[in-house]
Amino acid sequence: ADPETYRAELAEMLGYPLCEKRPETAPSVQMEKLSEEKSYTVYRMRYEILEGVLMTGLFFRQKGDEKRPLVIVQHGGEGSPELISGVYGFTNNYNDMLMRVFKHGVHVFAPQLLLWKPQRFGAPYDRDAIDARLKSLGSSIAAVEVYGITRALDYFEGLSYVGKFGMVGLSYGGFYTQYTTALDTRIRSAISCSYFNE
Repeated sequence: ADPETYRAELAEMLGYPLCEKRPETAPSVQMEKLSEEKSYTVYRMRYEILEGVLMTGLFFRQKGDEKRPLVIVQHGGEGSPELISGVYGFTNNYNDMLMRVFKHGVHVFAPQLLLWKPQRFGAPYDRDAIDARLKSLGSSIAAVEVYGITRALDYFEGLSYVGKFGMVGLSYGGFYTQYTTALDTRIRSAISCSYFNE
């Protein structure tokens, strides 16, 4: 009967910055063209979600100016946008997840979360320690990353060739799909695979 109350409680539970009003302006984005294919172009995106905090991802844009839906395709633990899109020639348990969505004529954005495998991709980090520090400040790593995904939607929402939004995620990506979809009503359709619990 009152979904906004539950949405606000969820945002409060996850913490800052989800419980704050989002800026009315889209984040500034740096785009670097990585590949020009016959029917699409791949870009690396970098955008500032909070002061001094950048988020990156791969944007697969279908060619043409026709308005198309955009689907966020979210990797899981030890993954990356490059892995789920087959940049390395294999996609492990993702089973060509990104391209299986992309072939339906939609644009795809694959954000990079703090979930890659340092032994394989470099740039070591301690997710648990970062999360603990954020929680001591009334935030959480989930709050910051979900917020980052919503800020990407703020950017894409302003593009003439982007229409409705959807989201797909596997494993930890399924976790982020559930939470992001619950918090951002612009996402109208979602598939969460291998992440359901109590």
